[in-house]
Amino acid sequence: MRRHLVEHDDFEVFIATNGGIQDDIPHLKIERPAWLARLGRTRLWRLVQNVEMILSSSCLNKDLLSLAKEFQPDAILTVADLTLSESARKLSIILDLPLLVNFQDWWPRGQFYYPQERPYSVLVPLFERRFRRMHRSADLVFCTSEGMRKFLGVHSNSHVLYPIGARKSSDSPTAFEVEAYKSHGKLPKKQLIYTGTAFGSYGRMLRALAEELKDSDEWELTIFGATPDWSEEEVEQAKVSGLYQGFLPFEQLKAKLRQADACLSVMSFDPKLETMMRTSFTTKVLDYCSA
Repeated sequence: MRRHLVEHDDFEVFIATNGGIQDDIPHLKIERPAWLARLGRTRLWRLVQNVEMILSSSCLNKDLLSLAKEFQPDAILTVADLTLSESARKLSIILDLPLLVNFQDWWPRGQFYYPQERPYSVLVPLFERRFRRMHRSADLVFCTSEGMRKFLGVHSNSHVLYPIGARKSSDSPTAFEVEAYKSHGKLPKKQLIYTGTAFGSYGRMLRALAEELKDSDEWELTIFGATPDWSEEEVEQAKVSGLYQGFLPFEQLKAKLRQADACLSVMSFDPKLETMMRTSFTTKVLDYCSA
């Protein structure tokens, strides 16, 4: 969304988020009450998370309403999720403004980095009904793929809005040096780079691929991104071997991508993730191409 709204400088934007904002953009950080935040750091984390998702449709942050009235927007835009998108829907009703909804992932059946974030299975039908209510309520619908558009069904004003890749770098790619290796009688291994989600089904597939390539004389796999949900011992071994090299800011990551012989994207064959796979778009492909 940063690339759609900020880098193209076509809109004046105010952002309400429970995450962080790196740019100098007017925003409101919506945080849990202190007592709820403390509960969220205990074994009750998943319960707290699910209760928040249930109650999100009935609550609207007072500061958000006040700042929205002050900002005087022409429309309310949200990415469909299980929490803040409900606030956007209520805000559009109260302010009588058009609601624009971007469906990027089918969150009720998605992958979650922490198991504690996952909706209880008994609540998934409820959250999917809310997703479809969000679709019906929207004045304008953006879908990340044609698969998402088909899955959501008929809407009078629905369009596919593909993600935007990073702006193409103006500096020329660095030539991959091989002469030093030739002097030792061998060529370097070809570099296969993966960036992004390395947990859940994706993490298991990457771990299997790494094991397959462990003794290869031709290819070397390198993973960048958030820490895989492997055992501590496996993660430590991956760091030592160079398989896992942590999270890099995109500007630094681009230099790595330019030296790669191939870039990897994965999709899951896990039946539990079929809906997510049918409706998603692998954004990292665009970043691979732009690097």
